Amino acid sequence: MRGWVQRRRDDHDLATYGAWRCEFFARQDKIRPVGQYLSADKPAAKASGPQTPAERALAFRALQAAGAPIKIEVLDGPPPRRRKE
Repeated sequence: MRGWVQRRRDDHDLATYGAWRCEFFARQDKIRPVGQYLSADKPAAKASGPQTPAERALAFRALQAAGAPIKIEVLDGPPPRRRKE
């Protein structure tokens, strides 16, 4: 039942966002190329590439400090090999 309610909320949020965007474009005098609007919705990409392990650890520590139930373990060495069965 909770999954159904969450799906309905997600559908409602998506419809609300679509309506808001539609009205936003309707109020524009001169519309810019669509790429400029799409890039404004995305978070800014980092120029240095993928996230480093230190940045990942910092992000998880921030989530943990905010109350997320996250257990952080620091592993030394490569991950254990799995046996083929």
